[in-house]
Amino acid sequence: MKRIIARLLLFCAFLAFSCLKVEAAKRTVKEWTFMIFMNGDNNLDQSAVKDLREIRTKGSSNEFINTVVMLDRAKSPAVTYYVENGKTEVIKEHGEIDMGDYKVYTNFIKSSIKKYPAKHYCSIIWNHGTGWKGKNNQGIVRGISYDDQSGNHITTAQLGFALKDINQVLGRKLDLLCFDACLMQMAEVANTVCDYTDFVVGSEEVEPGDGYPYKEIFSGVKQGMQPADLAKLIVKAYTASYDDGSAGYQASTQSCIVSNCYNSFKDSLNGYCKMLMSSDYSKQVTKILNEVQKFGYPENIDLKHFVTLTKSKIQNDGVKNAADRLLKSIEKLVPMNSTSGYGLNYAFGLAIYFPQSSYNFSKDYLHLPFFKSTMWASMVQDYYKKYIIRPIMAEVANNKVTKLKEYVLKANENNRDLSLELITKLNFLCFSEQKCDEKTQKRVKALLAELKNK
Repeated sequence: MKRIIARLLLFCAFLAFSCLKVEAAKRTVKEWTFMIFMNGDNNLDQSAVKDLREIRTKGSSNEFINTVVMLDRAKSPAVTYYVENGKTEVIKEHGEIDMGDYKVYTNFIKSSIKKYPAKHYCSIIWNHGTGWKGKNNQGIVRGISYDDQSGNHITTAQLGFALKDINQVLGRKLDLLCFDACLMQMAEVANTVCDYTDFVVGSEEVEPGDGYPYKEIFSGVKQGMQPADLAKLIVKAYTASYDDGSAGYQASTQSCIVSNCYNSFKDSLNGYCKMLMSSDYSKQVTKILNEVQKFGYPENIDLKHFVTLTKSKIQNDGVKNAADRLLKSIEKLVPMNSTSGYGLNYAFGLAIYFPQSSYNFSKDYLHLPFFKSTMWASMVQDYYKKYIIRPIMAEVANNKVTKLKEYVLKANENNRDLSLELITKLNFLCFSEQKCDEKTQKRVKALLAELKNK
C-alpha cells in the first residue's frame, strides 16, 4: 500500500512539474503578444466563431508569438483562450460579463501582459464600431464593443481611460492598437488614444462582414517584425482580402496612424480652422460638403479630401497656405492608407465629424477631448452661423420669412445655441432697429416664440 501511495505522489509531482514547465514556457519573453478582445455578445456571434477558427488555424502561438483571445458569445459565458498548436486552451472561464465595460477590456489586457510577456504588444478590439449616431433620441454617442445583454458599450473617452491604465502597468505605450470594427479611424478617436499607443490601425468606412483576414495577417507575421511593419502588414492584408482576395470584392478602407505625429497635426488643424473662420467662406464650404468623401454615416467625412477641396474652391492665399501645412501633417500622421472596391476614391485614411446640417450636430460632441484641444468644432459652428443666420437676417430685412420658417420647422436641441443667437439678432433687427415692416414683425414674433420652445 505504501508503495502505491509513493508512486501516486511521484506521479502527481511529475504532473505538477510538467505544468510548471508549460507555465514557465508561456512566461518566456517572446517578440509579440496578440490580445484580441472579441465581443460576440450581439448579432456578430457567428462571425466571432468564424474568426476564432481563423486565428486557431494561422494565429497559433509559436516560438516568438503569444496569441490570447477573450471571447464572449451571445447567450454563452465569456472565456479567455490561449491559442496554441491549432488548439484553444481555456485560460479562464468568466461567466456572463459585460464586454461593453471598459474595465473588463482593461483587465483582460493587463492580465495578458502579466502572464504572456513580450517585447511588443498588439491589442485588437473586435466588434461593432460607430460613427456619431443617434440613440433613442436622447443624444448621440460614439464608441465600440456593444454588448447586447448589458446594453453597454465602450465610449471614446473610456478608451482613453483604459489605455492610460494599461500604460501604467506596461510602463510605456502600447505598441499597436487595432480596431476590427467599423468607422473608428477618426481624428476624434485618435485624439483619445494616441497618447497611449505608438500606432493605430482602423477603418474610416463600415467594415465588410468578414472583418480582419486573420489567416493572411498571422501568416505574414515574421520573426523580428517591428510595430510599424506589423501595422503596414495589417493594412495591406486587409485590403488585399477585399480586392478579389479571400473575402471577394468589396468596398473597404484601412489605414495606419503614427501617434507621435498627432500633436503637430492638431497644431496644423487649428491654424487651418482659424483661416476658414477669418472670412465668410460658407458658400464654398457648402459646395465642398456636397462633394467631399463621406462614409457609412454621412456626418463622417474624409479630412484630407475636405482640405484639398478648400484649396481649389477658396481663392485666398492664407487658406491655401494653411491647407498645405495641414495636408503635409496628415501625410505624416497617416503614412499608410489603402482602399478596395468602389465609391472610396477620396478616402485617404482619416475621417472627421462635420454634419452638413446644424440640426444634426450633436451637443455631446462638445464634451470630447478633441473639442477642447482643437478649433474644429468652433469652425463648424462658425460655418453654420454664416450659412444660416446671415441669409435669414438679409431676407427678414427685405420683409420675407421663408428661410426663417424653414429653420424653425427643423430646429431642435442640437442647434439650440444657434437658435438663441438667431433670436437675439432678429429681435434687435426687427424691434430695436425696426428694419422690417409691421406685418413682418408680427410673423417674426410668432416664429421666434415657436423657436424658443424648440
